[in-house]
Order: sequence, then structure tokens, then C-alpha cells
Amino acid sequence: MKHHLYLLAFAMLLLMACDKPSPVFVYTTVEGADITVGAKGDYNYELRTTARSTTGAVRHIVITSFDAIYGNQTLLDTIFADPLKDIELRTIYHTNIFSDTTSVRISSMAYATDGETATTSTSIIVLPTDKPIEPIDDITLYSALSGKPSHFSLTKLQPVLAIDSGEIYFRDVAPKDSLSEVLSYSWTSPDIFFARAESFDYAKATAATISATYIGCTRDHTIQELNPNDVLLFGTATNALGVIKLIYIVDDAGRLNDRYIFSLKSISK
Repeated sequence: MKHHLYLLAFAMLLLMACDKPSPVFVYTTVEGADITVGAKGDYNYELRTTARSTTGAVRHIVITSFDAIYGNQTLLDTIFADPLKDIELRTIYHTNIFSDTTSVRISSMAYATDGETATTSTSIIVLPTDKPIEPIDDITLYSALSGKPSHFSLTKLQPVLAIDSGEIYFRDVAPKDSLSEVLSYSWTSPDIFFARAESFDYAKATAATISATYIGCTRDHTIQELNPNDVLLFGTATNALGVIKLIYIVDDAGRLNDRYIFSLKSISK
């Protein structure tokens, strides 16, 4: 009987510990986002974050978003030089472009000077975006043997000489003959797929039209026989990420200035 009483007392202590309120509080709301209708895609909203600590001071706040298309993204990561017991932050949040109605989870994390932490989440529904995507024009990607930027980072949306760990990219394919002065007219990527879409209207491209066209296309990690005016959709095994229109391909004498010039529209831009 005494053994059972000890167990009961221990269980009650555990329950009391679980019910103890956290000394740190944090919460974020998306100002102006209509809960019943949904938020607009490709639109600026204001995040209002409240944080406080009863035992220390708030020194660090991180706000992230998560959705099935773009995964985890950091919206804010700030450390306060002078921690405060009560903080109110206002941050601009630009919603991503989606081809379908998508749930986005906004998570807030607060860290206090005494080691206490708190995390809360809220979700919003973001509606599809049908407006044309703004292009990134006059991108120059050099040949693999030029010694110049021959990789295109889809993480940074710019040509680079070398790829950082975790970046999604495509690159020019180097000819088998390392002494060759002929451009390969080929791109490849370990991460994404390419698909030709000759009749696709690049000028009016939206997230919805890119995604709908991509679904029905034949795709491959390598695209060959590139030509000016080619329109190339690109994406993962399941989701479109954007579209490219080749403008010029320059294959000069030698190989130092061999290059591709193109325009790109990214769904995630």
C-alpha cells in the first residue's frame, strides 16, 4: 500500500511540473492575412511578434516558415545587443508564389539570457498566384573550360565559380576533350530536371502555367543541343521551380569567352 502511495505522489509531482508555465513567451501573427479567405501569394505582409521573459531577458528571436514546396525558410534571425524582458517586433514577410492553395506554418522561437526557451507556431493558407513572374534578364553562364562562372546557383539565382554545400544548381557540361575549344551546348544538374517546352509562353509565365506544363513534360537531368530561343522548364522530380529562355549562345574562337546568355523566371524568387 505504501509503495502505491509513493508512486501516486511521484505521479502528482510530475503532473505539477508539466503544468508549470514557461517563463518565456513568444507569439507571431500575420497582420492583414484573412484567415477565412487566405493570404495572397507574392505579397508583403507584416509579422507582429511579441516575446517576454519573467525570469531573464529575451536575447535571441528566430522566425521560420515551412511549406511543402519550399521547405524550411528563415524569415528573421536576430540577436539583441541589449536583451529586454518585453519585446515587440514588426517584420516584413513576403509570401512565396504557389501554383495551388498551400498551408504555410510560421514558427517563432525565443531564447532568454537564463537559458529558457519557447517555441510557438501558427499556420496560414496562401492562395495561388496567377500574375506573370518578373524575369531575371541578361544572365551570362560561361563554358566549363573558360575558367569563369560556369555553374548557376538556383539558391542564389546567379552564376558562380564554385558551389557551396547544399546549393541547388546546374552547370555547363565540359567536353570530353579537355583541350577542346568547342562549346558543349549542354547543361546538367544532380538536383534538378530540365524539360523542353517549345510552345510555352515565356512572357506570360506564371507559377500556375509553369507547374501545369511541367507535369506533362519529359524530363532529364541533362539537356543537350541547346539553341537560342529554347524555352526550358526546370524543377524537382515532382515540382516545377521555374523556366529559362535562352537568348544567345556565343561560341567564339578559343574558349575563354564561350557563354550562354539567358533570362530566368523562378517560382521561388
